[in-house]
Amino acid sequence: MAMHKVYRKVVNMVAHSRDTLTFTYLPLSSYRRCSNFLFGIVDQLNSPTAIKQELYNANRYSQQDIHELNDQELVKIMAVTHSTSWTSRSFKPLTLRKWFQINVEDECCRRLHNMDKQLWLNLVHISSSPHVPIRSRFTKALAKRTERELDSIDDLSTMTKLFQLFAERGSKFQFLNKLEQRLARNIKDINLQDIIPLYHGVAKNKTKHKPLLSALIDHACRNLNHLDDISIRNLVLMLTKCRVFNMELIFDIAAISILKLSNWSPYTVGVIAWAFAKHLIYNRELFEAVGQHFMNNHQQYGQYDVAQVLYSFAKVNFKPSNSKEFFSAIENLLNRSYDNYNPKFLLNIAWSMAILQRYHRPLFAKVFDPTFLQKCQSNSGLSRVDKVQLCQIDLAVKLEYGDGSSEFSLPLPLRNQIIKTLANLQRITSTIEIEVQQAMERIFGGKQYFGSEISLECGYSLDMAFVLDDRNRALLWRDFDSIRLNEDIFAVLDTKR
Repeated sequence: MAMHKVYRKVVNMVAHSRDTLTFTYLPLSSYRRCSNFLFGIVDQLNSPTAIKQELYNANRYSQQDIHELNDQELVKIMAVTHSTSWTSRSFKPLTLRKWFQINVEDECCRRLHNMDKQLWLNLVHISSSPHVPIRSRFTKALAKRTERELDSIDDLSTMTKLFQLFAERGSKFQFLNKLEQRLARNIKDINLQDIIPLYHGVAKNKTKHKPLLSALIDHACRNLNHLDDISIRNLVLMLTKCRVFNMELIFDIAAISILKLSNWSPYTVGVIAWAFAKHLIYNRELFEAVGQHFMNNHQQYGQYDVAQVLYSFAKVNFKPSNSKEFFSAIENLLNRSYDNYNPKFLLNIAWSMAILQRYHRPLFAKVFDPTFLQKCQSNSGLSRVDKVQLCQIDLAVKLEYGDGSSEFSLPLPLRNQIIKTLANLQRITSTIEIEVQQAMERIFGGKQYFGSEISLECGYSLDMAFVLDDRNRALLWRDFDSIRLNEDIFAVLDTKR
């Protein structure tokens, strides 16, 4: 078959029938012709399953075949092999694709020093995505070329991509400070969409890029009304990770979020709520808007988004004004998809529900199921925070249902293991202790238990953190030591007593 006919046949298969591409049996010359439009096809198709299923057949071509590709073809192939579709674990076989990806990357690495400048910039754009894994060898090769070319780069968009690429992979590159200073000086001329890579890069290194961080905060204060939801989400993540408490900017973000939140994605809404709750900044209007957004769009919420919103509400002890409808939507979502939930997310949801004193029996029955707990341990193990959360859930459920409910009890071996682990800790980090104290305050505060009123005084600083004084802590110990509930939590606090 003539070359142009092979080329046209493949194009027609993709453009019209979207059938499977049969690269496996094409000669290399035909495959090289096909590579010219691969990158465009992946972007154009709404569901490029047909291409994804056949692209890995290119793995059958030997390393020698890859050497024969010219620079332009090689960069186009790398754009495909380093796309999120290609690297997705759901697209198999992963091993074959990884082999081909590494060989393409190695060939780019070998040619990078003498590659055309525009092709090098294309590689920078391909590699700057935080979701694409780039090996350190390739990063170092890009860094050497960048150091050589940096003074000749005038395009601010390219500079932001370069900063994101290298800042997210460490601050050991010597040219980063020079690049940071240039970006900080020209921050007002950078396109709003190109600011997002800077948020990513600064957040990754936290306090290592102070001049650029200050410039980004000033820029955000001046342009907050013009930022879209993705920009605001990344701005909030940067402020949170860098521990920036610019209260004027934070309150402005809250005001804009309340107005625009109804049109934002569930992921953005969850991140905004989480960031405010993480610093215990309580804004009732904002959290009411988050609750309303969830009730209106709960079918679009993924398990991560549900866990984020519930955790945020539990952290500041907030229940929406129409809480019955809110929790009903949560329970309906959970009832339909328990088995599909990530165990850690489900544990976080159960902890949040316990703190908010909303006891959904099927949820807690699932969490205390030995099979579920075993799955939690086998996946990535139970961290110290997970164990403390289990203890808090255990205590809250016992207070609600009583000691005799075997349905909501940790299995004895796991319970003993948790008690032993927590009791034998030489030092308890202040974060864990504060979280335990806050959770106990939320569970016990203002409630009548066992004939004794527990009222804990709260001291508010800028971050509104709860403070327990010695008298209140002694009261807590006196009331609950006598009934011997949840010895593991008391064992934790006993190390500081």
